Amino acid sequence: MFAIQQAIEMAARNYSLAEGAVFHSDRGSNYTSCEFAKTLKMHNLRQSVGRTGILRQCDGGVVFRRA
Repeated sequence: MFAIQQAIEMAARNYSLAEGAVFHSDRGSNYTSCEFAKTLKMHNLRQSVGRTGILRQCDGGVVFRRA
């Protein structure tokens, strides 16, 4: 189990997660694995991933472009 899956499990134990809440991430392999999708589904969470190469706005209004 990936550390991120363990974090979702811990959050589900310690907090009341809203059904259908959206978990948004980048396209990293740990976020796009079948195992991770199953973990989200088990907790009624929806998965959302960003598109490759789009502009990202970070805190402070600074905009970065993925290389």
